[in-house]
Amino acid sequence: MPSDHPNALVRRKGRPNTWRRIVNLWPLLVWIGAIAVAFWAYSQGVVFRRMNGAVDPYQENVSPLEEGYFSKLADGIVRGSHVEANQIVAYMSDTVLEEKISILTQEIDTRRTERIRNYNDDILKVESELRKIEGDLVAAQAETEATQREIDSMVNRMKALNLNTEAQRLALTGPIVSEFNIKIAKYNAIVGVRVKDKTQVENDRDRLVQERDILAKETDPAKYAERNQAAQLAQLVKRKARLTLHAARAGTIDRILKEPGEFVKQGEGVLKIVGSPTQIIGFLAQDQINQISQGQKVWITPTSDRTKIFDSKVLYLAPRMNSLPDSTGPTANSRLFGRDVLCEYPASSHLLPGQTVIIWIEPPGEIPLLNRWMSNKDAEAGK
Repeated sequence: MPSDHPNALVRRKGRPNTWRRIVNLWPLLVWIGAIAVAFWAYSQGVVFRRMNGAVDPYQENVSPLEEGYFSKLADGIVRGSHVEANQIVAYMSDTVLEEKISILTQEIDTRRTERIRNYNDDILKVESELRKIEGDLVAAQAETEATQREIDSMVNRMKALNLNTEAQRLALTGPIVSEFNIKIAKYNAIVGVRVKDKTQVENDRDRLVQERDILAKETDPAKYAERNQAAQLAQLVKRKARLTLHAARAGTIDRILKEPGEFVKQGEGVLKIVGSPTQIIGFLAQDQINQISQGQKVWITPTSDRTKIFDSKVLYLAPRMNSLPDSTGPTANSRLFGRDVLCEYPASSHLLPGQTVIIWIEPPGEIPLLNRWMSNKDAEAGK
C-alpha cells in the first residue's frame, strides 16, 4: 500500500512503546516499592518515638485518726472550693475529750492547791526553826556579854584591894578568869554554829517561797502538773488536735462524704480532695526500656490538641515491671508488660488531672510546613 493512502498507519514521533510498557507494569512497580520500604523498615528495626500517658491524679481521702462524730466543715469549704496545703477543712466532735481534759485539769488544780499548802506548811516550819536559831544567838550573845562583865567587875575589885604585887592579883583572879574565858569560847562556838544554821535555813526558806510563788503564778496546767498527770494531759491534747482535719496538699474539694452528726471510724473518709497535678505518668513497653533514661528531656502534647507542645523531663523510671491489658493481642487475656515512667508536670500547660497526653522522646514537629500552617512556634522550634 502506498504511503500516501488515506488508511495508512501514521507513526508518531518519540518512543511510545517504552512508556506503554512502563504504564502496563505499574502494579509490579508498586509491589517492588512496598517490598523496598518493608525491607528498609525491617533493617532499621522498630522506631520508638512516643508513648501514651496521663496527668497523674492525686486524690487525698481526708479521714480522722480518732473515731467519733463528724462535727462540721470549716468555713468556706464546699464542693469545688480550692484549699491550700495544711489548711483546716473539717472538724470532728471533741466533746468526750474535752470532758476528760476538764476532769484531769481539775485534778491537776486540786493537786496544785495541796502542793501550795504543803509549801506554806514547810515555810512555817522553816521560819519557826529560824526564830529558834535567832533566839539561841541572842541568848549566847547575852551570856557572852554577861560573862565579860563579870570578868571586868572582878578585875576592878582586885584593883581596889591594893595588893602588893601583880602576882598576888593573878593568883586570886587567874582561875576565875580562865573559867570565864572558857564559857565565852563556848558561847562563841555556839554562835558560829548557829550562824551557819541560820544561813542554811534562810536559803531553804527562800527556795520554798520561790517555788511556791512560781507554782501559784503559773496558768498552764501542763507546766505545773506532776509528771504522770502532765503525760496524760499531753496525750489528751494530742488526741484532740487530731480531731481537726487538714489538707495534706493543695487541691480542689471533689466530694463531701459525711454529714454533720454522722459517726466516722478511724481512717474512714470525710471528704476527698483532688490535688494539683505535679507529674505525668506514662507506660513504657519492656522492649523499649533502653530508649529512655532518667533526666532525659521529653515533650508533652495533650491528645485533644496536639498543636500544643510543652517541655518536660523524665523524673523516675519504675524499678519493677507492670502489666496492662493488651486489646491488640491475639487473645482476650493478652497483657502488655512494661514499666511506669513519671515525667515532670509542665506548670504552664494547665492540664487537668487524668487528662490523656502523648509523651514524645523526640521533638514532635517533624513536619515543619504543616506546623507553620498551624502557627505552632513550639513545634517549629522542635523540628
